[in-house]
Amino acid sequence: MGSNWTERRVVVTGLGAVTPLGNQVDEFWQNLLAGRCGIGRITRFDPARFDSQIAGEVKAFDPSPALPSPKEIRRTDRFSQFGLHAAWQALRDSGLDLERVNRDEVGVLIGSGIGGLQTVSEQCQILSERGPVRLSAFMIPMLIVNMPSGIFSMYHKLRGPNFATCSACATANHALGEAWRTVKMGDAQIMFAGGAEATIVPIGIGGFCAMKALSTRNDDPARASRPLDRERAGFGNTLKMASLKTPSVPHAPQVSLTKSSPVTFFITRPPDFTMSPRPVTKRTPIRLSRQAPTATRRGPETFPATIPPIVGSALVPNNTR
Repeated sequence: MGSNWTERRVVVTGLGAVTPLGNQVDEFWQNLLAGRCGIGRITRFDPARFDSQIAGEVKAFDPSPALPSPKEIRRTDRFSQFGLHAAWQALRDSGLDLERVNRDEVGVLIGSGIGGLQTVSEQCQILSERGPVRLSAFMIPMLIVNMPSGIFSMYHKLRGPNFATCSACATANHALGEAWRTVKMGDAQIMFAGGAEATIVPIGIGGFCAMKALSTRNDDPARASRPLDRERAGFGNTLKMASLKTPSVPHAPQVSLTKSSPVTFFITRPPDFTMSPRPVTKRTPIRLSRQAPTATRRGPETFPATIPPIVGSALVPNNTR
């Protein structure tokens, strides 16, 4: 690793996934290549009253390998279980021996757009029916979005940077980018990063239905979510989690050509707007500037934050020296 932070490379060495297409990375990837769809009629509750009755549910999920006891499972929301399981998969996939690294340099950044919505729903019902004295003491720790990061670090005694992103559908991408930035800048040598969501509960589906965001093609789930199609009619709600382990190159001796992927530029805000000095009205045209921001930190060097050809959470190479 060069002394200049701009020369420091960040790679992906471990993967984990809990998705409607499979609860392991290989299973998920093979189903994706085969063109299978994970959207179907909701089974976690009766969706008959809802406009959208379809979603991508995680099936046959067993959180126990990643959590130490049944008590811990009961004390974690479903979204946290997804996050913990996928991060555990990434740890195993990477081959990292935590006994041989400085755990002060290993961090976790698992985000969530909504957090423990199932916990919120259940506890609101308890509040309504039985009063505040019956609320669970674990309600707040179960629902806040940073719990997968916090719990995973406690399980594995990781003392590096630990927080969560929360930016709606961009949450997981921002988590990956911030993890890359953390390693790139030298604030940690290894980061576990990703995003987790578990919103297929009545209040979650009902809320998205109220804003007309979900597809109502209930009779054709496999063709319901077509975001780039002329006849698109909303998205399909899904339960999912993906996690990556992103170390700097000197801490990734086990990297293989089929798995490693140097990470490149990361955008955290839209391009600057070029505004007219006159008051903005409905008739005032606003032109979006194509000028991309630049990032500066730790020294006079800068690197252009140009928009790369990123699709979803794919990672593309940066310049190497």
